[in-house]
Amino acid sequence: MSFEDTITRSIEEHVDRVDLPPVDVQSVRRRGRRRQAATTAAAGLGVLAVVAGGFALAAGGEGPSDTRIQPVELPAMDFDGGLRAYYDDIRGQIHLGGRVFELSDVPNLDTSSSATPHGVVYVVDGEVRLLEEDGDVRVLSPKEDGKAVSSTVKFDAVEPAVAWLSRSGDGVSLVVHEFRGPGDETQTWKDMPCDGRGCQQLSVAGIDHGMQFVRRLDRDETLVFDRGGRQVATLDGFRVADVRNRVVLGEGTLPTGEPLGEGWRFVEAEGPESLLTFDGAHELYWSSTLRSTEGGEPLVLDVPAKGLEFVNLDSDGSVLVAVAPGAEPQRYFDCEVPSGTCTPIGTLDRTSGDPIFLGTM
Repeated sequence: MSFEDTITRSIEEHVDRVDLPPVDVQSVRRRGRRRQAATTAAAGLGVLAVVAGGFALAAGGEGPSDTRIQPVELPAMDFDGGLRAYYDDIRGQIHLGGRVFELSDVPNLDTSSSATPHGVVYVVDGEVRLLEEDGDVRVLSPKEDGKAVSSTVKFDAVEPAVAWLSRSGDGVSLVVHEFRGPGDETQTWKDMPCDGRGCQQLSVAGIDHGMQFVRRLDRDETLVFDRGGRQVATLDGFRVADVRNRVVLGEGTLPTGEPLGEGWRFVEAEGPESLLTFDGAHELYWSSTLRSTEGGEPLVLDVPAKGLEFVNLDSDGSVLVAVAPGAEPQRYFDCEVPSGTCTPIGTLDRTSGDPIFLGTM
């Protein structure tokens, strides 16, 4: 029996009899240390995410873009407050949209799938798929012989679009998929400016207001493309970590002038795993105290727990905090921006291991 068939059977056996989470856990996370390692590995574009099997969605044949596939009947989920996804690798359970799926040990769930406002985007053997709120699955980019797709996918918080990279014998392509109802459109721009091993060192760092940022890991630079796929800038000596609301967060030498036009600003990041709030006003970096990107007072989230903190953005823009005190169960909170008010949303009864979330791209 194949890996895909095993996971499919697992969900069929368990999904109807599992209980809802004891508390509504809104936990979509990109964990920094594993994210950084995965981003480096994914730069080779040969990394094929096996996470699709975790949703029993890897079965199904090839088809045109946006083809619906549903090999098993998945229940409708509630994404209104974000995707609320986290994974318990000890019990082999994933919590998603108010449901619990009991699975076997599926590796790299936090780094090989992406939680977006449109659903979970994941990769299966060179095919990009979307798990939607109603439990349906759509093929965003069909499988092609010799094609590999990076697990680094980013979504635009302003416009309904996601971006990723793919590689084939023709070179590296930048792909942007726009969610516009039945008329969804996938655009592909080939011939990224790279050659040899340099083509294995590219990753999508962000997409904002229709601008795509492609980071070169072999150099301290980021390439910027407009919505038509035209390269509009090269940010020399600056490696982008995240982009939101025309705020570009990264490491290296801050660009001078206005290389992206009026209204864009550049901010030095605390680290390569840094994230921006949707308004671009604050930076998340391993703490519930969020640094201001404008030089003002930090935003201190009112987290009523002490311990090692893991912070991330949910797909709806709220800040998720997981507190791992070590000798006590892990606790999860959903914190509003900019008020900083935090609501307890779940407890995971485990005292070892780091919290694991799906990536927010």
